[in-house]
Amino acid sequence: MAVCNSCQATIWWALTPSGKSMPINQKPDPNGTVTTDQNGIVEIITDPAEQRLAKKRGRKFYTAHFTTCPAADEHRRRRG
Repeated sequence: MAVCNSCQATIWWALTPSGKSMPINQKPDPNGTVTTDQNGIVEIITDPAEQRLAKKRGRKFYTAHFTTCPAADEHRRRRG
């Protein structure tokens, strides 16, 4: 586990399919859309039917820390 440098929340880092690190809130969130596959790669599932199926299969859902951190904009990389 890690701690957000800005808000001190406990987070963990997951890998996106493109190989980038993504901060995830530590606690599972029944309303979250972020889960990981069997290899630990982030998968975003927004469709309620797909979420129900994934939950039946034992997958937990989380929230991306960027959606809850009050200082998220300070950590975003600028494209360009």
